[in-house]
Amino acid sequence: MTAKHTNKDLHETLTSLCLETKEHTDKTLQESRVHARNKCIEILNKTQKSSYWNNLSFNKYTGSKNSEKNPINDTKKLFEKLVDASIIIIDGFVETTSMGLPKNVELLDLSQINEGDFLNYLNKTKSDEDPLINLNNGACTKGFVLNIDNNSKPQIIHIHHEIGNTGLEQSRQIINVAPNAHVTFIETFQGNTESFENTLSQWLVSENAHLVKYSFGSRAGQHKKSQSVHTEIIEQHTKSKCDLYSFFFSRGALGFQGNVRNNIMLKLLGENISSKMWSVSMLKDEVRVDNNISLRHLKPNCSSSQIFKGLYSDGSSGQYDSCVYVAQNAQKSNTIQKNNNILLGDKARVNSNPQLEIFADDVACAHGSTIGQMDDQAMFYMRSRGISENTAQKLLLSAFVSDVVDSVADEKLKNIITDGIDEQFE
Repeated sequence: MTAKHTNKDLHETLTSLCLETKEHTDKTLQESRVHARNKCIEILNKTQKSSYWNNLSFNKYTGSKNSEKNPINDTKKLFEKLVDASIIIIDGFVETTSMGLPKNVELLDLSQINEGDFLNYLNKTKSDEDPLINLNNGACTKGFVLNIDNNSKPQIIHIHHEIGNTGLEQSRQIINVAPNAHVTFIETFQGNTESFENTLSQWLVSENAHLVKYSFGSRAGQHKKSQSVHTEIIEQHTKSKCDLYSFFFSRGALGFQGNVRNNIMLKLLGENISSKMWSVSMLKDEVRVDNNISLRHLKPNCSSSQIFKGLYSDGSSGQYDSCVYVAQNAQKSNTIQKNNNILLGDKARVNSNPQLEIFADDVACAHGSTIGQMDDQAMFYMRSRGISENTAQKLLLSAFVSDVVDSVADEKLKNIITDGIDEQFE
């Protein structure tokens, strides 16, 4: 089933979803959710042609059946031997944990938190610009809250999402990392339905906490018409660290299809914070991945970096929009944006737009962006020494993304990622 990319379709679909919300006993919470739904419609009525949501399909699929085979790869099994706990989320609801959760980990369904706490979470994600954030704030009823207390040693938690529903689905995940806690999350996604996933993730990284996160693929699964809009709102506090990885592959056990939009918003709210992001996109067919990043340095002595690499074949495409804001009192800030891309086909497309907004005078800030093709001289050199064209290309392109892979500290996880990269050349 196809959907027209018109404001009429978008307006009608989201308006109907805004009317499908349960009532809350807390009057302030109810008013907040109604306001968010009204704000969603208000933004749509003022939308510009360049707005990212105009490139998405907003038909509300009802009862449509998937005609393709289910994916044969079970991504859950890839990480079983690496993790301390595994959580399975099916269509936004907590289904099972394949092993008991550690004592310092609390998992709650969204329906289990009281309305006052839910209102506090909503108040942190208000938006005057994005209708899909407001739609989630106003209408989402499923998701989970995960609280991580300090533990004597670092932990690895695997969150595996299975997508079975068709149509526009909404979920919310709230993860609170307590002071001094050190936790690694691995997120994987599996499904083969024509799904549109509108997900909002809230992360609180407390003082002296260390969060490492690896995300593989699309939150909407492997269907070629699937679509995912994922908004991440991350708050970091004094002396905290974040190392955030994302990998987008079109082939292999971790491969996906469809359209992905990532909205990543980070606020560095204390001093001596480290915030690092790495991403690799190796895309084929008509797959699209857009990364839209807003990172705000609000206090002195913080560092941030973004290393995003993209390889685009066939008719695949990508977008990198990133703005780093350095406040006037955020002296001694250090930030770098680096986006490098290689186009491997005449129809492949990518746009790159790193920006800096600097209001402090004692900072070290840099950004860079490249879009190019294979290095013909390097290919010729390798071919002249008897290396086949396919092997030479694999060696060069693997080297292109090697700085991201080399930064992965866990050797077993690094091997899984390396295998995933190798599968892109098969």
